[in-house]
Amino acid sequence: MANKVLVKKSSVAAKVPLTTDLDYGELALNYTDGKLYYKTASNTIKSFTDDTSVVTLTGTQTLTNKTLTSPTLTTPALGVATATSINKVAFTAPATGSTLTIANGKTLTASNSLTFTGTDATSFAFPGTSDTVVTLAATQTLTNKSLTSPTMTGTPIAPTAAAGTVTTQVATTAFADTVALNKAVAMAIALG
Repeated sequence: MANKVLVKKSSVAAKVPLTTDLDYGELALNYTDGKLYYKTASNTIKSFTDDTSVVTLTGTQTLTNKTLTSPTLTTPALGVATATSINKVAFTAPATGSTLTIANGKTLTASNSLTFTGTDATSFAFPGTSDTVVTLAATQTLTNKSLTSPTMTGTPIAPTAAAGTVTTQVATTAFADTVALNKAVAMAIALG
């Protein structure tokens, strides 16, 4: 013959047994609330419920307006993100899709607005050390830089070398005029 297990029970909504109502291993059922109560080793009352809003360890459930503190996500399926900002950083959703990759252990810091434009498969390598990137739209001074086969337009300006300089540096029209004038004077003197 089967044994019948009897538990303490109540039909009063929201009634919870006291620690003095239950012995260790004894159960109490509130069948109006759908909760099963038991006493823990630390002398507190805990419960199980048939409430479908309780998150379980198995199965698929949707959490709405919940805060997860330091969760560990293992291969989560994130779906379509709809956030337009995170920590005051605004995002504009691309029409089709985009990728932003920051290498492991690296930091991207922008203290001013940055706009990158170009075509697909175009890349730009920044200097390996702290340096200034030269732009096309501004006047800039380059120190100790080599220009390989530059094409100069307009009226380039260069320093005028001292008279008698014989090097491969750029000769200005002022230097050439001085050389020509000195040669003309020397020739006039020689011709008497």
